[in-house]
Amino acid sequence: MCNIFEFGLKKFGSEPEYVLHYINYLWHFKDDSSQNLRSLFERTLATMPTEKARIIWQKYLEFELANGDLSSIKKVEERIQKAYPEGEKNMQNQHKEVVVDF
Repeated sequence: MCNIFEFGLKKFGSEPEYVLHYINYLWHFKDDSSQNLRSLFERTLATMPTEKARIIWQKYLEFELANGDLSSIKKVEERIQKAYPEGEKNMQNQHKEVVVDF
């Protein structure tokens, strides 16, 4: 199934809806998908126009909040701040809530 998604990514890689379906598919099969998901996020964000990528950044941060460590969460947040210097309030500093909840 991943081969089908990879093939479609060549044509629809700049369409957030398509990429989100692929992300959700990989996320559903958590067995060894963390690295595959990170790779997909990185490849997508490297090529997708910034104005289309907000939802992908949100999903990436959500993924790191659920699966990453504090360092990886902070790195994604910093990259979001660089991509959207005007601010992305609802995505920034979400890791603080995670730390407080422990």
